Amino acid sequence: MHDAMHTVAGDDSTDTTMESAPSEGERPWTSLPASVKRVWLLRSAIRDCSGVLGCGIVALISHLAGWWTSWHGPVLMVAAVMLTADLATQPLRIRYAYAFNRYSIGSHDVMLHKGWLLRTTTTIPYNRIQHVTTKQGPLLRSFSLTAVELHTAVDEHEIAALDDDCATSIVNQISMRVLTSKDDV
Repeated sequence: MHDAMHTVAGDDSTDTTMESAPSEGERPWTSLPASVKRVWLLRSAIRDCSGVLGCGIVALISHLAGWWTSWHGPVLMVAAVMLTADLATQPLRIRYAYAFNRYSIGSHDVMLHKGWLLRTTTTIPYNRIQHVTTKQGPLLRSFSLTAVELHTAVDEHEIAALDDDCATSIVNQISMRVLTSKDDV
């Protein structure tokens, strides 16, 4: 089966592939679609704003119910400040996470590369993959993105987001290679 390199165009219609052609012994790495950065930022904003709102609700309930003690204020303030700082630093962290989050579909395995500070590269041979699933929550769906999960006997690995058509194509490609590798065993 031919190894097709899936290149995803970003919002500015430029190629987001890390390498255009593999040199001897190297494989092409493909970046995620650029719109995943907005999804990650929205997830973080929802999580952090919910946390700040929760701190406010706990403060209000504690005050109205007479549970307020001298430690409530500082603890809730520290939590709210930490959540706000997390939200404020998200654009920078997302920028670097996006730059280092990529995948490669090879003839014998799938490789996932993640992390910008603590980097990990995971190689998943096709003969170890039990099944492939897709998932799409409301945020991914609103940006026409789909996450692809590769399940092995011990763990599951995820390509965080792909364009819907690309995800379908990659799931079919991986499924065919898994089926072929199982027949070879």
